[in-house]
Amino acid sequence: MGDADVWRVAAVATGPADRAAAEAGVRLAYRRAGLPEPERIVWAGSPREALRLLRDGPYG
Repeated sequence: MGDADVWRVAAVATGPADRAAAEAGVRLAYRRAGLPEPERIVWAGSPREALRLLRDGPYG
């Protein structure tokens, strides 16, 4: 399986996220970009919930 295939499989995966690994990756990306790490990472149950949080919640 090539790199593109690995990414395609990941893009359509519907299982639970490894939140600890994802958050570590986000923090690493910020550090490597020379940016301060985010104080918090907000998770949403769906894209629709993420939009609602951005529009109506404390993060909007």
